[in-house]
Amino acid sequence: MSTVSSTGVLVTLEQAHGSIMIFTWIVFASTGILFARYGRLLHFGEKRKILGADVWFQFHRAILIVAAVTTLTGFILVLAKGDNETVSKNRDKNRLTAHSILGYIIVASVLVQVAMGLFRCGPQSPSRYIFNRIHRAVGIIAFTFSIPAIFLVASVLQNNTTGLMVILALWTGWVVILVIILEIIKHRCQATSAEKTEATQPSKFNTLKLFLFLANFLVALSLAIPLIVILWQQ
Repeated sequence: MSTVSSTGVLVTLEQAHGSIMIFTWIVFASTGILFARYGRLLHFGEKRKILGADVWFQFHRAILIVAAVTTLTGFILVLAKGDNETVSKNRDKNRLTAHSILGYIIVASVLVQVAMGLFRCGPQSPSRYIFNRIHRAVGIIAFTFSIPAIFLVASVLQNNTTGLMVILALWTGWVVILVIILEIIKHRCQATSAEKTEATQPSKFNTLKLFLFLANFLVALSLAIPLIVILWQQ
């Protein structure tokens, strides 16, 4: 009886870990990264700053702080589970090992980002461009690796694997299409500005970006929820 109970707890820890990571990397991480890449000139009406800092930076920092906290929470849950054998683990050890490796890289990247954020140099520092490049590269690596990490786990689950794969494929396709659209808008915005460094952008581009950011949040949320529901049905 105690063995059955222990197994149930381990599976629950796995499901809690998966739920947190899905929500973190599909909803929070994507939104925070989009603000950093495409939201630097965003404004709400005449409001360009919130609490003394640019709108994009406040959203980017707040969202990714949440993402860092939830990622570490999910990591702690899987550590609490330990190396105990479960049904899901035995289905495909190679894929789950690859998932674990990607997970460690993602967590390490998050810790690096937190450390860099706490000790970053000032905007006028000669080393600022180095910080910017490393910060951007580490963030892209973490987000990129999160996609195959989720796919790997979905591929070894027992129930509704096809449904999981379809949802993840839709998510991946949406991200690719969204990035392409935002890149086009970014270059069009630069082309229509008198100066590329101008701290504003045409109203139509600002409105379109706000719409796309909201659309991304809603799409991410609508795909993450069924993923989590299916996960808890395993």
